[in-house]
Amino acid sequence: MDQKARENVDAARMLLDASLIDSAMSRLYYALFQACIYVFIRRGLRPAELGPYADWKHSTAKNHVYRARGRHADTALFVEAYSLRLQADYRVQLVRSRDVAKLLPRVEDFVDEVCA
Repeated sequence: MDQKARENVDAARMLLDASLIDSAMSRLYYALFQACIYVFIRRGLRPAELGPYADWKHSTAKNHVYRARGRHADTALFVEAYSLRLQADYRVQLVRSRDVAKLLPRVEDFVDEVCA
């Protein structure tokens, strides 16, 4: 999962540079999600220990992302990325490039730190 997270950060950057903003946002969110799952697995946690599910869910990652670095501010990061990913993937309104550009270094820092 750590490699997937890193690849999705790289893909988000390339897509943003190519002005494919919604696709960039989708990849950026998944980088964050995959990094969360990587941390949980590395710590020996299973989905059933964090919620009522047998598989990793977005809500499980959102509710426990603060555990990755011990920062409750990471919950706000996850919620922002998830909201923009939903807009990118399912809504007519396009995500603004400046929103992705602002989020990219924050997600990259998260991925770099937890996947080190």
